[in-house]
Parts: sequence; C-alpha cells; structure tokens
Amino acid sequence: MATKVKKRSGRELIWTIYDPQQTKKLAADLKNALLKNKPQAVVELLSDTRLLRSLVVRRGEGGEYLLLIERSFQFWLSGRTNQQALIKDIKIEKLLKILGQAGISEQIFNELAHVYFHLRNEPDFLSITKYIIDHADFFQNQAVVARAHHDLGSWHNVHGRLAEAMSENKIALTMAREIGEPVIEAKARFGLSHSKGNVAGDRSLKVLKPSALLADFSALADQLDKLGVFYDAIRARIEAARALIILARRREKQDKKDLLLTAKNLSLAALYSAKDHEYPNAEILARENLSAIYAEVKEARKERSYFKGAIDLRDKYKYQGKHLILGIK
Repeated sequence: MATKVKKRSGRELIWTIYDPQQTKKLAADLKNALLKNKPQAVVELLSDTRLLRSLVVRRGEGGEYLLLIERSFQFWLSGRTNQQALIKDIKIEKLLKILGQAGISEQIFNELAHVYFHLRNEPDFLSITKYIIDHADFFQNQAVVARAHHDLGSWHNVHGRLAEAMSENKIALTMAREIGEPVIEAKARFGLSHSKGNVAGDRSLKVLKPSALLADFSALADQLDKLGVFYDAIRARIEAARALIILARRREKQDKKDLLLTAKNLSLAALYSAKDHEYPNAEILARENLSAIYAEVKEARKERSYFKGAIDLRDKYKYQGKHLILGIK
C-alpha cells in the first residue's frame, strides 16, 4: 500500500533566468542532445531548473522553446518507463522517485504546466495541474502545489471564469504565506487584483476601481523587483499603466493628459526592458498599451504603428493571450 510523504517543506522555487544569449546557447545544447539521442545530456539540462524557467519566459519563435521542453521531457520519460507514457498514467510514487534519481526538481511539473498554458493546450494543462493538486501530499516541496493552484487560477482568469480564478488564487495565497514562498504570494495577489479588475457586470464579485488597481500593481512591481523576478515586475507595471489609461478615459483635459503621460512613460519603460531581456509577452502587452494611449490622444500613425508591432510579435511567438486594453480593434 502506497504511503504519502510525511515530511514536507515550502522551499522557494527557482525564479531567476539566464540572460538571452545563455538561454539561446543552452536551448541549442538541449536541441542537439535530443537530435543526437543523448539521454544523459538531456537529463543534465532538464535538471537545470533555471534553464526551464528561462525557456518558458522567452518561449522562442513559434513557441520553439516550449515545444523543446515538452519533447525533451517525453524523451527522458519514455526512456525511463520504456513506453510513451503520459504523466497522468504513471503512479506518483514512481514518477517522483525517478525524478529524484535523475536530479530533476519537482518544479518541472510547474514548468510543463506553463508550457501547455502558453500553447493553450487545455487537455494537457488541466491534466498536469490536476495531477499535482490531486497528489499534493506526495510532494516534498509544497510550493509546487501552491503554484499549481495559482496557475489554475490564471487559466480560469484567461477564460473569463473569474470566481473560480479568485478561489484558486486565494488557495495559492494562503499556502504561499504558510510555507514562506514570497514570489507565489505576490503572483497570487497579482492574479486576484487582475480578476477583480475585470468583473464588471457580475454583481456577485467585488470590483476593484482603477485607482485601487494602480496602487496594487505599483506595489507588486516594486516587491517583485526586490524578489529578483524582473519579468513579473514588468508585467505588473504594464497593468499599472493599464489602470492609468482606464482612469484617463474618465477624466477631462489636463487630468487626462497627465494620466496618459504617466501611462506612456510606464509602458515605454516596460517595452524597453522587455526588449532588452527578450521577454515577448511583456513587449506585446506594452505595445498594446501604447497603441491605446495614442488612440486616446488621436495620434493615428503611432497608434497603428504600435498595434502592428504587437500583432507581428503575436504571430512570431504564437502568442494567444487576449488584448490587454478593452476597445483595441
């Protein structure tokens, strides 16, 4: 009879990423190891959680880095199980044991979930997320489980199921505080504020006003910077700029002009940082912010230029997220 692990800890997950050039080099190494059928080289690279995080954040053109993680993991897993097995079909005790023997962190479950999240592969995303949550007591690091709840909340948010999104992020927030994982705590707070800013029309849910969203996301950006998660800090500043745009739409003349100027400066800073770090998600959203800002001030050429830049990047990276600013055509 299987026994659940008794000793659990809440070690912080790996959030730092390599610079763009190192990411490209290691991605090429992983691709080469796959092509040349070198299982030991593949497992050594899969055990580098910082690399996995880097590949997920940067995605690669056409989702190349995401697909590389998926193929590499399946290659390794089929070699260890002697079959083309799906994670959900393997007993948790066996899977965690062979991961541990290979030196691969439990966090790989989270990174695989993010692969499927970004590819909008609903069956596989829900399968792996449910696998983590259903087997929560088997994980030595409960931060993996807390992050799975946050990821599930993000999935619900993307699909407009805001009550479910907030419920999952509340679980993630509680767990993160209990185990001392500050990044997941910040990400859960981000998710809660994001959902509460989009619940117009649903009287059963509390709506956060743009001024409250501005305060929340500005504070989260500063906190995430201090925690060393610059890419999430960029995203928080983009959301703060979005709140400023919504506020500006409700003001007149000088107030509106001042708010839009602040939103533009925030969005431009986010855009430059995203480009420097090769973080396409944030670059797309920052460009969409700027397009919306120039629409407000009737500068059609700049509005179209930034919007076209965002569309081109969406195509290049197969980005499937919704447009950030309501009203963008």
